[in-house]
Amino acid sequence: MFFTDHELDFIHERSLDIDRYIDFCKGADLLLHDAQYTDEEYRLTIGWGHSTFNSATDFSIKAEVRRFGIFHHDPDHTDEQIDMYESLCQERILEANSTVDCFAVQEGMELLV
Repeated sequence: MFFTDHELDFIHERSLDIDRYIDFCKGADLLLHDAQYTDEEYRLTIGWGHSTFNSATDFSIKAEVRRFGIFHHDPDHTDEQIDMYESLCQERILEANSTVDCFAVQEGMELLV
């Protein structure tokens, strides 16, 4: 599954109910989901069409996907920040007692499915 420009916390015109998106992704082997902002950054960008790390992580947990890649990184974030956000997403998954495998998508990365 590939969800770019998918804002989980704002209902855009023609958006589906979040549960329908979760059902669509349920049990997927791989979910790549827009995770551009921290919760604090999102407060300034609501309606821009991008999700937070926390919302995208929660979505992957609810959808019970096997692997979850955060992507559509904010160009103002450094590689070190992305590494930190990846770790925070992994911690959130562990706290939820989920088995989702989370990673940060990188330029040039190849994924075998």
